[in-house]
Amino acid sequence: QVGLSNDQVAKVIASFPPLLGLSTEAKMMPTVRWLSGIGMDELQIAKAISMFAALLGYSLEQNIKPTVQSLRVQGLTQPQITSMLVKCPALLGYSSKRLMQRM
Repeated sequence: QVGLSNDQVAKVIASFPPLLGLSTEAKMMPTVRWLSGIGMDELQIAKAISMFAALLGYSLEQNIKPTVQSLRVQGLTQPQITSMLVKCPALLGYSSKRLMQRM
């Protein structure tokens, strides 16, 4: 549903096998919808997932949203944040403290 080819899906599962145990509706799709809501298009979301499949296992409330909020607090615009997340989706797993250390 996010524009991944069958080969990409296989690579995503190989890189993050716990994905098979996650609920599509309860865990994965809320993350995909939220990423779409902050301005990432389907291709950008597919790229982010193919680069860092573990992001689908992260908590929106405890990991992803606070990380994006930390980037906003640092003065980044939404297009800048989207660009960063497409290039390095692993940022979504960083704590606010670790994120600030890396900036």
